[in-house]
Amino acid sequence: MTTSAMSSRQSERPRTLRVGKANRLRQLIDEPGPVLVIGAHDALGGKLGEQAGFHALWASGLEISTSAGVPDANILSMTEFLDAAMEMNHATQIPVICDCDTGFGNSNNVIHLVRRYEAAGLAAICIEDKLFPKVNSFVTGRQELALVSEFVGKIVAAKYTQQTRDFMVIARVEALIAGHGEDEALRRAEAYAAAGADAILIHSKSSTPDEILSFLSRWDQQLPVVIVPTTYPSLRADDWVEAGAKVIIYANHGLRASIRAMSDTFDEIMSERRTLTVEARIASLSNVFELQGMPKMKEDEKRFLSSGGAPVCAVIPAGGDLALPEDLKAIVGGEIPRALLDIYGKPLVCRQAELLAQAGIQDVLLVADVDPERRQLGDIRVVRHRAPGVLSSVRVGLSMLEPGSARALVCYSDILFNPSIVRALLACKDPIVLLASRAFLDDARAEKKSLDYLAVDPSPGPRRQSLDVAPRYTVRSIGKSIPRDRAQLEFIGVLYMNEEGLRIFLDGCERFEKSRAEGPFGEAPSFAEASLTDLLQGLINEGQAVTAIEQDQGWMEVHSFEDYRAAIQQYSEGAD
Repeated sequence: MTTSAMSSRQSERPRTLRVGKANRLRQLIDEPGPVLVIGAHDALGGKLGEQAGFHALWASGLEISTSAGVPDANILSMTEFLDAAMEMNHATQIPVICDCDTGFGNSNNVIHLVRRYEAAGLAAICIEDKLFPKVNSFVTGRQELALVSEFVGKIVAAKYTQQTRDFMVIARVEALIAGHGEDEALRRAEAYAAAGADAILIHSKSSTPDEILSFLSRWDQQLPVVIVPTTYPSLRADDWVEAGAKVIIYANHGLRASIRAMSDTFDEIMSERRTLTVEARIASLSNVFELQGMPKMKEDEKRFLSSGGAPVCAVIPAGGDLALPEDLKAIVGGEIPRALLDIYGKPLVCRQAELLAQAGIQDVLLVADVDPERRQLGDIRVVRHRAPGVLSSVRVGLSMLEPGSARALVCYSDILFNPSIVRALLACKDPIVLLASRAFLDDARAEKKSLDYLAVDPSPGPRRQSLDVAPRYTVRSIGKSIPRDRAQLEFIGVLYMNEEGLRIFLDGCERFEKSRAEGPFGEAPSFAEASLTDLLQGLINEGQAVTAIEQDQGWMEVHSFEDYRAAIQQYSEGAD
C-alpha cells in the first residue's frame, strides 16, 4: 500500500473526540505566545514543573535513563519509559509530551507504542528519525539516520493507530545532529509533515541558535515547530516565537540542577559531619509533604478511613501531666509532660498517634501545657492548657472537635496499646465504653500504685482459655477509693464514646459543673480538680450504663523508669 493510500485510509478512520490533556495541548499550540515545556523523569519533577507554571511536561528520555543509572541509548524498555510518563501524568494537571526515542523498533513497535500511550491519557509522543538503537544526540559518533521512507512508515502507522483526534505525533528531525545539513533537515521535515505528523521537532547541538533560526526562516509549512535549546540557551522564548518556533522544551535542566544541588549537599554533609550548614538551602519537610499531597491525604483519611459511622477524634489529656516519678525524672531530666517522653526517637504521643492511625483514627488532639511551635509533633493538633484535673483537659479537647466529629476516644498520655484493642472499642455499640484489665492482680508493684479500680457486673470468672477474647461488663463503681482486695478490674485509661455517649458525657459535665460548683465532686476536692473517673461515677449514680471491655494483654503503661525502658525495648526490637 502506498503512503498516499495509507494517509487517505487514515483520514477516513472514525475518531472519537475526548476532551482531555491532549486537547489542552492543541489549545495551547493554537493560542498566541510560546508553549513552555519542562523536562522531568518522575512525578516529583512533574509537580515542580507544574508548580513553576510550565504549560506542559517533557517525559525526557535522557532524564528517565539517568534516573535509572543507565545511558540514554535505548537500554530501557518502552514499558519503563511509559511507567515514568504515567507517574508524571497522574501527579499533574498539565499535558505530558513523551520522548519515545525511535519508537522502540519498527512500525509494529510504534503501533503498540501509540496504543499504550494514548490509552494512558498522555497528550503526545515524539519519535526521532534515527536508527534503533539510538544514542543521545549530544554524544559524539553513531548518529545514524533512518531512511526517510522507513520513518514515514512509522508516522503513518502511528496516525492510523490513534483512536482520538487530539493525540499528537511529533516527528523529530535529527539531520542537523547527524551533520547532514539544513537542506536534508528541510527535506525530511516536509516528508514527515506530508505523512501526517502533527508537529516537527528540529534538533541541533550547535552552541549558537544560528542553525535553528536558519531552518525556521525557510520553513513554510503550517505545522508548529518544536525546539530544544539545550546547547544554545541565549534567546528568550518570545524571541523564538517571533522567529517561527512555537513549542520550547527545556529538556533536562531539572535533572542537571538536582544533580549539582544533591552533590554539593552530600559533599558538605560529609565534610561537616552534620547537616546544620545545609538546612537553610534545602526544602523543608513541610514542603516535601505538600508536594506529596499529604494534607489532601489527611483530609481524605478523616473522611473515609474512620471505622464506620461518624469520624472519630482522639483526645489525649495531658494538661496536668507534669509530675514524673522521681526515678524517671532523674533520667530524662526537667519537668516535661509524660506525653513528650522520647520512645526510641519519637515522643510518646507520636507513638500513640501512629497506633491510633492503624486503628483508623487520624484526628489526634493533645491537650497539654506545651508550646506546639517548639515540638515536632507532626499532624497532632495541640491545645495549650494546664489544669489540676484530667476532666478539665478532656472537656477542652472535646470542645475542639472538628465539625462532623461525633465520636471521641479519650486516651491517657501514659499508655501504649495494640491497635486491635482500639478497633474493638470502636466496634462496640454501647454509648460509653472503657478498657479495663485484671493485669494488676499479677503485678506486685500495683500495691504501691494509685490505680482506678472497677467493680462490675457480672463478677469476672476465673481467667482461663476462652473464645471470648474481650469480655464485657457493666460498671457499678469506679475510682481510687475502691479497696484493692475488692477491685475486680483496673481502668487502663482508654475511653470511647459514640454519638449518644458523647452527648451524655458533655451534658453531664455541664450539669455537674452547675450543681457541684461548691464542695467536693466524687473523689476530687472540687469539680475543677475532678478526674475522668469522677465524671463517670457521677453518670453511673444517675443510672447511666457504662460498659467495660476486659483487655489483659496488648497494652502497657509508662509510669516508671522500668516501664519507660520496656517501652523503648519494644520499639527497638521492631515494633516501629
